[in-house]
Amino acid sequence: MFTPQMAMDLTYNAIMMAVKVSAPIMIATIIVGVAVNIIQTVTSIKDQTISFVPKIVVAVVVLTMFMPYTIQTMVEYFENTFMMFGMFGR
Repeated sequence: MFTPQMAMDLTYNAIMMAVKVSAPIMIATIIVGVAVNIIQTVTSIKDQTISFVPKIVVAVVVLTMFMPYTIQTMVEYFENTFMMFGMFGR
């Protein structure tokens, strides 16, 4: 029987998995964005598009570096979720 507590656990685990998977990319792009904005402020460059390319490059690099971790985290989440739903089929 699917209880409200199980629904809450499923939702919590989904949110935590999303945070774990997205955190490395978000942190790296925020750091690069702040660094580029500081450089733009010091040099008085007001172009909005200058920070876009470094953020994309860093996001792609971090994504490729953390791909094994991301895949492992998602596989563990889905295995746990399917095992939880497998208990209800009996």
